[in-house]
Amino acid sequence: QVQLRWKEVSSVTKEKTALVIPNAIQVCTESSEKHFFCSFGARDKTYVVLFRTWQQALLDQVSV
Repeated sequence: QVQLRWKEVSSVTKEKTALVIPNAIQVCTESSEKHFFCSFGARDKTYVVLFRTWQQALLDQVSV
């Protein structure tokens, strides 16, 4: 199980497995941790949800 605080995330990127299969997402944190999640059936939709959630967490942090 992996738990990440959105406010500690530094990047969320679309990635490929086996250098050619576009079915992964990588989440990097400010402490240089890299988490690679793969085998998404709908990677692009999942990426959009994760990216928007991350951006909203950053906006909430600035607002406070």
